[in-house]
Amino acid sequence: MKEKGHFHAFRNNGQLMGVAFFPPNKMVIIMINWIKKYFVIETKTKAGGPKCSSCGLRATKYLLMEFRSFEMEEIDEKILIKLCDGCSTDLYNKYNQDWIPFPVTKEE
Repeated sequence: MKEKGHFHAFRNNGQLMGVAFFPPNKMVIIMINWIKKYFVIETKTKAGGPKCSSCGLRATKYLLMEFRSFEMEEIDEKILIKLCDGCSTDLYNKYNQDWIPFPVTKEE
């Protein structure tokens, strides 16, 4: 009885890059498994951390917005959003009059 070989699909980020046929040779199978050990991820891990509500990058800070009337009476509406470093810097720059930009330093 003739043994069958197998096809192997080569993928890069889910995109099919090529297909190859491998005959049923034990050494070939051992080599494929050795190569897969370094290049194939068996379990996918979810990129950790919350996402920025503005741009979608990884968030590093929370911002709690509180609404008040002009008489400074508290209104029962609050919004909690997640921000990355770039978006939080932009918000500080836009709404805080006392904000001082970071100093520009020359790298040596």
